[in-house]
Amino acid sequence: MVSESTEIFKITEKAKSLEENGDYIQAIELLSDANNKLPRKMPILYLLSLFHLKSNRYYDAMKYANQFLELARISDDTGNIAKAYYIIAETERNLEHYDEAIKYYKLGQKNDFISYLFPLGFAKCYIKLQKYEDALTNYKKAMSSVGDEAIEAELRYTIRDLEERIPKLNEIAKHKEKAQYNLNRCKYEAGKAEYQKLFELIPDNYEIKNDYDILPTGISSDVCTVDKFKFAAYK
Repeated sequence: MVSESTEIFKITEKAKSLEENGDYIQAIELLSDANNKLPRKMPILYLLSLFHLKSNRYYDAMKYANQFLELARISDDTGNIAKAYYIIAETERNLEHYDEAIKYYKLGQKNDFISYLFPLGFAKCYIKLQKYEDALTNYKKAMSSVGDEAIEAELRYTIRDLEERIPKLNEIAKHKEKAQYNLNRCKYEAGKAEYQKLFELIPDNYEIKNDYDILPTGISSDVCTVDKFKFAAYK
């Protein structure tokens, strides 16, 4: 008779093989069936959370990662606690919840000070939050502990590129803040009857994406009227 641990090993190895061949759906189905048959087994829950994350199924990734984390805490398994927090953090980052992601990366790092994945995660979040110096610091931390020549080379290129671009990126961030202020002021002034026509020219879903975005700036001038409404590009 096959032991439970042997059965779990065979299932997880088969699931890994399917995932390596790009068949996430079949791998997840195999693991889901196993989870119904053998509930609350950490190797199964870990792969379920990881594969759901890789296939962009974030709700399920979070669900299984939290179940995995619960069992890891019960057994005081710091390695698996770190893995669970990492998957939760990656899920939050992919959902563009960057501050939440940073919180979970930090919790994971408390249980795993070696892995380069945590400072790499910090760096990716800080880039999105326009905290470029913090991103650079964490890219360097990641490179110092990566232990893989290919990844190290990629990080070295990223660091060099970011060092060259930081002055420009900081300048862009400064202009974005000014541009967003002007846009918000336009929308505020639109509440006044004389600005209704002006407001109609601003798309509801308008976003400032880069330093070349065209932004309505007329409201920022005290002498502006609808007739004098102008567009300008921050550069």
